[in-house]
Amino acid sequence: MAGEPQEGLGAGVVHRARIPLRWRAAPDDAVPDAQTNARVLRLALALDEWPRRGEPADEPGADPALARIERRLDLILELMGLWLAREGGAPPPRAVAWRLDALRWEGDGRPAPGQRVFVELVLDPRLPAPLVLAGRAGGDGTVILEPAPPPVAELLERYLFRQHRRTVARARAGGAPAAPPGASDF
Repeated sequence: MAGEPQEGLGAGVVHRARIPLRWRAAPDDAVPDAQTNARVLRLALALDEWPRRGEPADEPGADPALARIERRLDLILELMGLWLAREGGAPPPRAVAWRLDALRWEGDGRPAPGQRVFVELVLDPRLPAPLVLAGRAGGDGTVILEPAPPPVAELLERYLFRQHRRTVARARAGGAPAAPPGASDF
């Protein structure tokens, strides 16, 4: 995939990141569990909003005792997520370029063109389950994603936009590159 243009993903917001990813063949009549996907996206968005370790609380005058409890819960969730990942054999992180309607990743082991697949994405190691998206492999290595049910589609759009916006903001601030290593080749 190195050197391939991004045109396969079309126009619009593209989120680039290193995300643990695994794919598997999917029967034509199987659908991802919308409730689980909505729950995973809600949790990922909520974890994103919590103050990170070492960051001041968003609210001035926030209760320090509550902040300590939140840090402890954060730690417990992170440890539980790492434990679950180890037990379940978490997939390797890959450079991913991802839109609401298409996904492309670096590395070997791609589905055959026309094959229907489930793509599992671990959005945060603290989450106990991956996000599972259904799609069909294109000839250029891109998986064209099937439309998700409305609640999942809305959460997914919000998640992708927020991640894209953060990446752009970090790049403008000079803190981090606009894309992780390898993802700029998509």
